[in-house]
Amino acid sequence: MNWLKKLDKRLKLRWKLLVPLLLTIFIGVAITVFVTSYTTYKFAIFQAKENLLPHYYQTVKILLLEEMKEKDFVLEKSQILKKFPNVKIIKAKISQSEAQSYPQFTLKDDFMEGKYLLKAEEKCISCHRVKPGEVLGIVSIKIPMKKILQEVKRI
Repeated sequence: MNWLKKLDKRLKLRWKLLVPLLLTIFIGVAITVFVTSYTTYKFAIFQAKENLLPHYYQTVKILLLEEMKEKDFVLEKSQILKKFPNVKIIKAKISQSEAQSYPQFTLKDDFMEGKYLLKAEEKCISCHRVKPGEVLGIVSIKIPMKKILQEVKRI
């Protein structure tokens, strides 16, 4: 213990201040990196949910509605879905209470999946024999997030 007291007396003031200062800077940088990475990750997920998936859904919906004018819609629908391998249309009966939980989003296995209700419009009524606004099915869209999340982790 005596040697510690001698060392303390020998150390100049600048060295006594330098260690806590460097430690504070290091902790500050570490916190900044962590917060920035986490915020960027959350921002990437938010952009996928709020911009990418809804626009993707609208594009698929518009294409489907336009192709309904064709005589052989089933063939046209399959051609559209071949162009979009990450899109599935699922026939489903959904109650009003279940419908309120849509759109739904899940992030798993490096994919973000968005599920949107496909509701009947005026163009749909003649073939489907349903009321406007009635749920015809679900459009499921999966987008790969692996590269985006890898870039976020690199930051």
